[in-house]
Amino acid sequence: MKFTKRKRPSGFALVATLMMMLLLVVIAVGLLGLSTIELRKTGNGNAMERARANARMGLMIALGELQKNLGPDQRVSADARMASNGVNDPEHPHWVSVWKSTQKNGKPWITRDAEKGGLSDQRQANGWNARDERLTTLVSGNEGNGDDDGNGGTNKIVHDDDGSGPSADLVALVDVGSLGQGAPDRGNQKADAVYAPLVEVSNEPKSAPSKNNNPSKHRGGYAWWVGDLGTQANVATRDGTPDTTVGQYKALMLAQDSSWKAYKDKGVKMGNKELANEERSKLASDRQLALVQPGMDDRRFHEFNVWSAGLPVNVREGGWKKDLTAFFQSEGSIGDERGEGFTLKGVNDLDNIISSDVASSPSGSGKRLDPLSPKFGLLRTWAKRADDAPFGSYSPKLDDPEFLNLPTGGNSKKSIDYNKRVKSYFMPVLVEGSMYYNLSYYEPTTPKPNAPYGLRLHLYPRVALWNPYNFTMRVPASTIFMHINGAKQVEVTMEGGIKRNYRMFWGLNNGGEKGGATRGSMFFKMDAATLEPGQTLVWSPSKNADYQETDSFGGNTLTTSVAPSPSRAFYMDAHEKANLFTPLQYPKEDLTTAVIVVNRAQSRPIEWREVVPARPAAGANVQEDGYTQADDYLMSWKMSSTDTLLTFQDAKMGRFVSCAYQYGDEDEMPVEWTSLDTVPFAKTSVSNTTISQIPDRRTRDGFRLRWSQETESNLIGSGKLAGTGHLEDSAIGNWNMRASWAFRNPFDNVSNLAPNFFGIYTRDLFDGDVDWNSISPRSSGGKALGDPFDQPVRGVPQRILFDVPRKGTEIASLGALQHVGFSEFIWHPTYALGNSLADPRVPMEHTEPDRSESINKDKGGWNQRSIGYSTDGRSDNNGDETRTNEDNWAYTARNYIHKVPEKQSVIYDLSYELNHNLWDGYFLSSGTNEEKEAFLDAPDKSPLPNGRMRPNKMGGEIPPDHLTVPGLAYHHAASHLLIDGAFNVNSTSVSAWEALLLSGVDKKYGDKVAFPRFLNAPGGDWDGSQAGNVAAWSGQRVFDRGEITKLAEQIVKQVRERGPFISLADFANRRLSKEEDGKKGALQAAIDLSGVNDSFSKEWPLDNTSKLPDFKSIDNIEDSTRMEQTLKPDTTAWGALGFLTQADLLQFIGPALSARSDTFRIRAYGESRDGAGNIAAKCYCEAVVQRSPNYVDISDNTLTPESSLNETNKKFGRRFEIVSFRWLKEEEI
Repeated sequence: MKFTKRKRPSGFALVATLMMMLLLVVIAVGLLGLSTIELRKTGNGNAMERARANARMGLMIALGELQKNLGPDQRVSADARMASNGVNDPEHPHWVSVWKSTQKNGKPWITRDAEKGGLSDQRQANGWNARDERLTTLVSGNEGNGDDDGNGGTNKIVHDDDGSGPSADLVALVDVGSLGQGAPDRGNQKADAVYAPLVEVSNEPKSAPSKNNNPSKHRGGYAWWVGDLGTQANVATRDGTPDTTVGQYKALMLAQDSSWKAYKDKGVKMGNKELANEERSKLASDRQLALVQPGMDDRRFHEFNVWSAGLPVNVREGGWKKDLTAFFQSEGSIGDERGEGFTLKGVNDLDNIISSDVASSPSGSGKRLDPLSPKFGLLRTWAKRADDAPFGSYSPKLDDPEFLNLPTGGNSKKSIDYNKRVKSYFMPVLVEGSMYYNLSYYEPTTPKPNAPYGLRLHLYPRVALWNPYNFTMRVPASTIFMHINGAKQVEVTMEGGIKRNYRMFWGLNNGGEKGGATRGSMFFKMDAATLEPGQTLVWSPSKNADYQETDSFGGNTLTTSVAPSPSRAFYMDAHEKANLFTPLQYPKEDLTTAVIVVNRAQSRPIEWREVVPARPAAGANVQEDGYTQADDYLMSWKMSSTDTLLTFQDAKMGRFVSCAYQYGDEDEMPVEWTSLDTVPFAKTSVSNTTISQIPDRRTRDGFRLRWSQETESNLIGSGKLAGTGHLEDSAIGNWNMRASWAFRNPFDNVSNLAPNFFGIYTRDLFDGDVDWNSISPRSSGGKALGDPFDQPVRGVPQRILFDVPRKGTEIASLGALQHVGFSEFIWHPTYALGNSLADPRVPMEHTEPDRSESINKDKGGWNQRSIGYSTDGRSDNNGDETRTNEDNWAYTARNYIHKVPEKQSVIYDLSYELNHNLWDGYFLSSGTNEEKEAFLDAPDKSPLPNGRMRPNKMGGEIPPDHLTVPGLAYHHAASHLLIDGAFNVNSTSVSAWEALLLSGVDKKYGDKVAFPRFLNAPGGDWDGSQAGNVAAWSGQRVFDRGEITKLAEQIVKQVRERGPFISLADFANRRLSKEEDGKKGALQAAIDLSGVNDSFSKEWPLDNTSKLPDFKSIDNIEDSTRMEQTLKPDTTAWGALGFLTQADLLQFIGPALSARSDTFRIRAYGESRDGAGNIAAKCYCEAVVQRSPNYVDISDNTLTPESSLNETNKKFGRRFEIVSFRWLKEEEI
């Protein structure tokens, strides 16, 4: 093109050039050195030689700028589309800018103040702006940006990508010769052409007076541009997985290559075939791509390359990433690595993953997370599962959990250890524990004349356990303890219109007739059973039998081999030593005549209903007046077959679920029946205790997981929250399905009417959807089948969420650790690592509740203001001086987990913390020792399971033990490995993202691709069209090319809006912000906007469009709706196996990702002029440079951390080396 003649910027004086050259010779490229002496020697000699010299000088200056700005580890790069803040492309979209990953003072952007919400992002607080924070833009004329300007400041960007800056001639460095004739146009030039400012070289010393108007002094000029190859797709990267069954699956585990099928010409798919490994191995230059793609009119110069590779460094903190593969192969401890002047910390099983004391303020206050932080042992023991898990059929023994052996603790003396847990154990999920009941009458063998009819209670317990794993789970004989309403009142109508009220006392100690914690406590043994993958089984009475309540409850056996039937119940006529049916409110004269008898009726019973006394007047004590009933609402399942209370208490805890609004402190408010509908009395006999009458739905008492669509009665009966979305929850997204502890926390939304509807487990109001027939299990294969999130009759037979790593397909991606159970508490997410949904319980701009707020300050936020208290007798301390009436409920809540909330943070954004602490500091080299030895001998023939790992010999020969000995490999492996085709997450190229996402195309799923959460899903392929399909929960979601394109487009949109990302964790995590980017991570936002999960939100919508209303609680809860409704996902089925999550994507593409680039293309131009100032000659050159492990000053060891480097290496970082150089013809530009 014609360049506009403008006033030219001052050229470099020869002295300045000489100084720059001396520096560059030391730090970069001695072989390319060109001194000004050479320039002088040429004089008026060969014009082409002078042009070449200027081009080489431009190249060398560019390399020096690259070294200074991107040599240090703590740097990120992106093209100008990033710095345009997500708006239209700037004038020079392919100019590359550089940012520090730290603040200017070297401190991290993400800092911790444990008193004010944990982590916060100083970019939000300081009004961070991507354009303002750039160190430089890597193009000629910007030399010296960021250097001391001599006035106490730093040099600013001169030539900006928006076209601002001083006028200059522009030189084309990328044009039609590189882009292709078919590349898109923008006006009268190619849209993707690259121009760089011409810097004129003068033979005048800098101190001489300016004579720019004298053309004879302008002896030529140079221009240069640095292109970022890390933001492009490297299509020379080979997928080395073997062509075997297991090899096919390995290709699905992670993105082994970038697909050439992402190439499009003028936006149209070319129908191109995938590049074979043989073709990829021959690609020495991107121009050779035209040989494998005939008719390639648009070369997509900025989208694809054959060179890019990356170093596995910690971009946020500097230094090498640690190799978790080495730790997984250890015995649970890696020692420190000591070098000259530095020590690199090792790791052991009990080390905290969340290093909360880093940058905490006040100093040391961050340790509130330390005791409860997940431990590194969780990762190692999970990875080791592969040793015993063959690929295919698998049925492991269920684990004995680690536990806290407490001297006291009621029914949980051996509570699951949530402090030092180093193993994720297998255990089914407790879905339901409930009890229907019925009443019958019979004629005793020895009737009493004034009370000839006996009263009989029929109990119908049912328990449901769910296996969420992709393997068979053999559950041994176990025991369930249900604490339900054990003080029900019934009104019995007898012949002659006689009505009598009876109080029933159920549970231990003869039903706790005089009150106390045992009233309502019911124990049942559960037969052993085998749960198939994703299956939910329902246990119910195995036969009709009397209920055993005192010395042994071994006869109270539940089974899965039969469906619940009214003819099979546990019946009771009386307690062994006390009354079962105690008459109430009878006239005094009846006592004299002895007409009223316990457990008996004076006339034949006709019908009955539950009743509660009239509620006492305001200010009265509802407990003393007999209005309240249940002492507690909970279920505790233990994986031990116990027969007595003592053996149950001594058994290890399994699952504990409390649905008690008052935590079992004092009696709970009752749920009242209507007076209109009564229940017919069934008739039994002494010899025949069975009945056929189905229990009334209102008799059901108990607990279940909240369904994807809640019952109408629960929605209507929510008091002040009726008509809102408060019962719409994402069980998997915002709750922990494998939690051992489930109970009300200070952030649960609580309605104002019993049963108060909080948490993800619920009690029920009376609704047809929970009547006997509606929740009767389906029968299949001689088993009673249930469902965790729906009625069994309309549920799906398999809901699979997790799998273990398998032998032959061991963990090779950090993202695969999303299957680890990181927490024992219900209020954390099911899939914590990799996902980053905002926790609705904490402020969006923080990771913990803000302790500076008064409601969160006292007792760690578990106090009377957040939990509540009553003034009607329900929170009386009964004389216990260790607590006040007002603190009674909160005290009991804190005691559930042994007062831990008082000093430690138990509620925090677990996903953010895990991502923050793992994604930047760690990687997986993958492979066994044998595989690594073969890899070092022949890397092309014997690639590692992560085939992107390549030997990096730029740092010298690789000692084999640095990869094979765990204690050494943990620290050294990263310095000896190169990530082939490492992909910078700051890429704004749709095609490059699409190429990465299409890795795995033409493999198991043909022209479609998948991002498997685990391999070999039993439900087959699923296209995402009908979320009600069984395969949505048990099959493999596959995506067509159109869906992948949409996904790539949305990823780029998020990258441009949020970037640049200053670390890999910054990319994985949501922003700590009150804005839209604070709701979810960039990938999840892109997934949601792409529409690939739309069928779930249509089938199971979650209303997150508005906040829940505030209302005044009668129980003095300061804020009854603290769990923010608008931060929940838009579907209750979030996280289903067929629902694509961010963690699924990161599991697949994560091993290829980096927050920075290490491979760059430099193009340089040189020209010479004659005495009249006319161009005499011009030439072009190109170099591809790769950052190496070695520092510029090799006196520092490659392992030396950032803080221990000498000043030269702190400034210039690791050495860039030229891996390709060539001279270009003008027509090649």
